[in-house]
Amino acid sequence: MRGIVVIAFLACVFSGSVWADAFDDFAKAGKAGEEGNYQLAIDWYTKAINSGELDTSNLAKVYTNRGSAYDNLGQYCLTSAPMGQICRI
Repeated sequence: MRGIVVIAFLACVFSGSVWADAFDDFAKAGKAGEEGNYQLAIDWYTKAINSGELDTSNLAKVYTNRGSAYDNLGQYCLTSAPMGQICRI
């Protein structure tokens, strides 16, 4: 599943729909996640989200990947962020 998200994101990147800085942040996050450093991955995904350079489609993909990193850390209430309201129910 994660591989599919990464491939889809890269396809969008190479089509020119995001800026280089957000792509660099995404690439760094992916590398950190592959190395098992999920907190660093979360930090890079968050930086990409906050860059303002992602369109809606790519932003959704980055949120999904960041959610997977939270899941790997066992932080399930943050997995669906920004939809974390479900954890309050």
